[in-house]
Amino acid sequence: TEFIQYSIDNGDSVIVFENIYANFYPDSPNYNGPAVNIGGSGGDGNCFYLEGRLSEEPYEGTYDFFDWNDNTDTGFNIAECINMSNINNNVTYNLTTIGQIGEYIDVNFSGSYEDYDGNPHTISGVVHVLRDN
Repeated sequence: TEFIQYSIDNGDSVIVFENIYANFYPDSPNYNGPAVNIGGSGGDGNCFYLEGRLSEEPYEGTYDFFDWNDNTDTGFNIAECINMSNINNNVTYNLTTIGQIGEYIDVNFSGSYEDYDGNPHTISGVVHVLRDN
């Protein structure tokens, strides 16, 4: 079963099982190289959106925060649904698997960040999703 699970500030886990999509683009012109985007939403109004530009093969490995404004940067960004700012973003992402279409993409992540109001937070999570393309 595919799922996305994360916890902010060691609070209750948010688990997303619905509307999950997972895409891998080995040569994305929009990202100047390999890219991945994964997302989903739950019936409770929660959402999750992970997007990243990857290093060249092998793609698996450890990544940090993806800076949208640097077209040569690699890393991941989950800011959109989580109120995560670009400031003091120290989340580490471990991409452990990129399977073929119909197989799993696995990412785990943890670290600290500031929200858009400047408040510090911690986050940890696991992404275990089936690759759509």
